[in-house]
Amino acid sequence: MSDPLYKVISDNIEELIEKNRNIKNFMLPSENMLALKFNASRVTVRKALADLEQKGTIYKIHGKGTFASPQAETTVTENPQSTLFAFICPNISDDFPRNIYNGINAFCLENNIELLTFCTGGRTSREEAAINLSKRMNCKGILIMPTDEDNYNNGILALTLNKFPTVLIDRILMGLNLPCVSSDHYQIGYKSAEYLAARHQNVCMISLNDIVSSIRSRIEGFKKGLADRKIYHSHILRFAAGSTPSEMLQYFSERPNITGIVCNSGQIYYQLIQAMKKLGKEINRDYEVLCIDNEGETLNRSIGLNSARIVQDGFKIGCIATELLYAQILDGSVPQNRLIPLLQDPTLSSNKK
Repeated sequence: MSDPLYKVISDNIEELIEKNRNIKNFMLPSENMLALKFNASRVTVRKALADLEQKGTIYKIHGKGTFASPQAETTVTENPQSTLFAFICPNISDDFPRNIYNGINAFCLENNIELLTFCTGGRTSREEAAINLSKRMNCKGILIMPTDEDNYNNGILALTLNKFPTVLIDRILMGLNLPCVSSDHYQIGYKSAEYLAARHQNVCMISLNDIVSSIRSRIEGFKKGLADRKIYHSHILRFAAGSTPSEMLQYFSERPNITGIVCNSGQIYYQLIQAMKKLGKEINRDYEVLCIDNEGETLNRSIGLNSARIVQDGFKIGCIATELLYAQILDGSVPQNRLIPLLQDPTLSSNKK
């Protein structure tokens, strides 16, 4: 009985890697090229690549390609003094994680540290695979911006139990003794309430979930900020990532008195504009929006708006997190949680409406 096609593809890729073992950071053909070569669907090719990635034979760098994993003994022998870090995150397509990556990369370049970057797409299985591959590749330390799920994976638990040098970014994982570098998310929520409550009596915060520690803290800060201003009827909306504007349309059509809104992501901001347009409402005329970070900036420019923003200093967060990880490796110091000041705070200056 012949092997399934995905197994044939994976075997051929392993042979190709072996033939090119002397090439450092050997890059594999693209999925499209492999699909054409073996007359296979991209689904079949992806299954072959996923199996090889799980085995640690290959690794992927978002936006760059798929590469052959170096042999552990070769990595150590070639440069025993080299330091290799890994950065694992859901994605670097949005402004905030991209700025974090830039901060990490800047510190690594300045201190002659090699950096591997893994984008998990928000999947815990890929996050765990990235952790395991990072350790097999002799990474000295790992920086993780965990996925937006309520359960951490066994790979993160193993890092804690084995006291492997690790720093979390923007997420606190309850029950695990891992240091975290982030903004003060409680303060972000509080300042959001402070800004909008000075202008509106009925305000709302919209999030894609309340699982992530950062969003939970923002919600708590938002409630406290409103309560301090004698507003006890705060609206907290939680929409799934696949929500449609029609859900927001229904919510706000039933609550026309809401005129101040906090959007915790650019995706929410985009959906909100669509929903309000169907209601015949406009930003800066019928309601005001406060966006967290710069994800809505491009949309603002395209439609001629100037919404207020609270902006985190992603670059500094990345820099400080890497600095703490490096110090942990050099002298065994135990990093403590660090809160990084905001880059832009509308409560400290007047904003155009």
